[in-house]
Amino acid sequence: MRPTFLVRNAWNLTRPRGQVWQVALASPPDNRLSPRVFDELADRLDEVEGQWRDENRGKAAEEKVGGALVVTSDIPKFFSNGLSDPELLKNADFVNNVFDRVNYRLLTFPLVTVAAVNGHAFAGGMITALCCDYRLASTARSFWSLNELLIGIPIPGPPAAIMRAKMTPNVLQEAVLGKRWTQADLVSSGIAHEVVDADQILDRAAELGEEVAPKVALGAWGAIKESLYADVGEQMARRRAVHYPDAEDRAFQLRMERKSRE
Repeated sequence: MRPTFLVRNAWNLTRPRGQVWQVALASPPDNRLSPRVFDELADRLDEVEGQWRDENRGKAAEEKVGGALVVTSDIPKFFSNGLSDPELLKNADFVNNVFDRVNYRLLTFPLVTVAAVNGHAFAGGMITALCCDYRLASTARSFWSLNELLIGIPIPGPPAAIMRAKMTPNVLQEAVLGKRWTQADLVSSGIAHEVVDADQILDRAAELGEEVAPKVALGAWGAIKESLYADVGEQMARRRAVHYPDAEDRAFQLRMERKSRE
């Protein structure tokens, strides 16, 4: 295994195999997603892509190499427990320029992406996993859940579009109603591709990435995903505000007051 060549405060970046990079979130105690965490992930994605492009620059097509990125956690119990503060979704700048932008960057990354979900993945943490091309679940006790409804948080348009792209309609309905997915459910629903022993999940993620990586050597994978997930990009362009329940209640009351005066 190659040594770590770059460590940031939140994301540890390593290169466990020749054409496989790995970013692991280390933001105690439960890997909450803060603006800083998103910004650092964007930086790590740029660094990985830059190294891959530098290695291919000037090579003939038959000499180019692909690559894969494993996204995981350095805190075994939690892949990610969601946003550091749900109130962040009331901040239009954060939603449009950080949350949506970085998720879309991961969703359309030009290398193969594998989420090695080695712990709980809730709300925004599960969205991060869904942005990856492949998702592996660990046999360790953990749940995946899009529990926004149960804690009174709306889901913005772009992550909703990601969910629609990654799930069948019936599975999507269960997901938005807050189901906690177990390992067996995750595979049978198509949300996860495999369940792997907890002590083997990182090796399996790297192995899977290495298997698929040659297919993306010519560089078209990112553009293909932009086409596949065009609805996500369209939702981002709309830049709609996220309405919380209290705002919806006030809007309803104002509408009723106007109606009573007519």
